[in-house]
Amino acid sequence: MPAPLRAGAEKMRARFHLDAPAWFKEAERPKLLPLVASAVWEQRRIRMHYRSWRSEKQRVADPLGLVLKGGAWYVVAQTEEGLRTYRVARILKLDVLEKSFERPEGFDLEAYWRDSTKRLEVELHPNQATVRLSPWAVYHAGHPELNVTYSWDDKTKLAKLTIQQTQKISEDVMLFNIPLTVRFKSKTATEDRQINVQEKSEDFYFTLTAAPEIVRLDPEYTLLARITFVPPTPMLLAQLADRSDVIGRLQAIEELSKRKDQQSIERLKDTLNSDPFYGVRLAAAQGLRGIQNDKAFEALAASTKQSDARVRRQVALDIGSFYREAAYDASTRLLEKEKNPEIQAVAITSLGPYPKKDVEPILLRELNSDSYHNRLADAAISAMRAQNDPAYINPLLGALRERKQNSPPAVMLVASKPSPISRGSKKKKMPSANSCSSA
Repeated sequence: MPAPLRAGAEKMRARFHLDAPAWFKEAERPKLLPLVASAVWEQRRIRMHYRSWRSEKQRVADPLGLVLKGGAWYVVAQTEEGLRTYRVARILKLDVLEKSFERPEGFDLEAYWRDSTKRLEVELHPNQATVRLSPWAVYHAGHPELNVTYSWDDKTKLAKLTIQQTQKISEDVMLFNIPLTVRFKSKTATEDRQINVQEKSEDFYFTLTAAPEIVRLDPEYTLLARITFVPPTPMLLAQLADRSDVIGRLQAIEELSKRKDQQSIERLKDTLNSDPFYGVRLAAAQGLRGIQNDKAFEALAASTKQSDARVRRQVALDIGSFYREAAYDASTRLLEKEKNPEIQAVAITSLGPYPKKDVEPILLRELNSDSYHNRLADAAISAMRAQNDPAYINPLLGALRERKQNSPPAVMLVASKPSPISRGSKKKKMPSANSCSSA
């Protein structure tokens, strides 16, 4: 380079620096980049073996320019099909041919790249969505809060709904005009009625041929509103048994889990063991856990034989939430019989609150076991921390040294914090048979 130009280049290098790659991402260093750059500079045709996301193919092209984008190199080339862009790192083999080429007249690399990236962005997002806003979303703040009660008059064959808007009214939040669907289901028919709720409190009457077994408000769950509606118990149980309505069954479980009566527990247990959708069975297990009494625990303990591992894991987790001798026995039995490591890990963690002699050999065994991502060892460490016993420090350190090269960061992190188990504490006492609390 001539001295004047070299001095200018040095001055430019000292004052400007291009760091093209994004943060936390290394730039590509394609092995064939120098060869591609030489062909671009000398205007020589290339033959390449290229791997796209679809397949591998041979290409003959005239390379017109190189672009560095986000740490990746791209070559823009003229082909029989027109201008194309190829990622240099995906070129598996390259031959620079003797044949030269003429650059297309008026070709502007910067303009081509700008237009092609715009086209790519359009192609990546070809769909459009239409968003419909309710009038209250446009004209005032807040959302409707409805409190609904139901009654049936057998003489007049009238179903009555009393609906109150309970949201706090202010200058910004007013009464809403709400289109609401009410669905009445009987053994022979399903009927939807449309009403408009617009007053502070309103009564709505519906003439029906017979008392409905189920009443559902906003059955498709499309209304942006908080609706409080607790159907009578027979209606709630019928809703729980309605196999055609998943959302209705989930809502019924939510209501039944607030109760502690034997009938609610039996229905939740039946749902846990018989509903066709695993998501409903998961919710039933969680509902029993929320009740937290002896009957709810017995229902969970009798429901461990689940065909779906997701439900089986949830049942094991919910059993472990009870602190009692029977829960300890159930977790140890599950650990012996279960083959799924995720569920085994739940059972191991559940042993943590129990300061028993039988627990120590189990935890030490699992600490030194091999499992996917060391899941069982991780669970054993969590249980040891819950034991709060300094006797576990030396086994932990020994396992840590042995696994140093292979353990994932999560296990190493937990094992490297022995301070909670190094502090002395009194052993927990087992509660009486009739008491329970979350562990």
